[in-house]
Amino acid sequence: MNLDFDLQLLDLHWVHGGDDPDDKCAHGHVLVRIGSEIVADATMLNVTVSATALYLLRSLEADYPPAGLASQLLPCCGHYWFLSEESPNVLLMGCANGIDWTIAHVADGLVRHTSAAEQVAFISAAAYRQLVLAFVDQVAQFYASSLPKNLPTDADDRLAYLAYWREWHALRAKWA
Repeated sequence: MNLDFDLQLLDLHWVHGGDDPDDKCAHGHVLVRIGSEIVADATMLNVTVSATALYLLRSLEADYPPAGLASQLLPCCGHYWFLSEESPNVLLMGCANGIDWTIAHVADGLVRHTSAAEQVAFISAAAYRQLVLAFVDQVAQFYASSLPKNLPTDADDRLAYLAYWREWHALRAKWA
């Protein structure tokens, strides 16, 4: 199948540059191409790729409407971690800056990506899964090669942080 959609992790770093055990969020630049449109690249917004990785894992089996996760697929930041009674999944919230697009699972095992500018690209679910898992595994390797992260001291933040990793590992294991 012609790859009308591309997703690549271009670089990774901690927000303040150094490997700080209190910095929980990996940042970097991402290439996203939908059809002929470059939605994101190295010249654009530096995003929280750790949040993006979780969102992309969720999108492997669920549609994603813009701002469907209380954030964007490529969020600038993810300052706040929340657990709600309505969902076992963590919500990550930050500022209004970010890059978003629509993801829909359609007939014949295809995943449709639609940009804000209405560019549309189709990719097989299997090829999309490969792109997402490669992205997720790069972020996981970055964490594994970094200093261990300190758990948040606030009890609610700690529960949300642990829920984030629980969901990440469960979704990643599902596609192993």
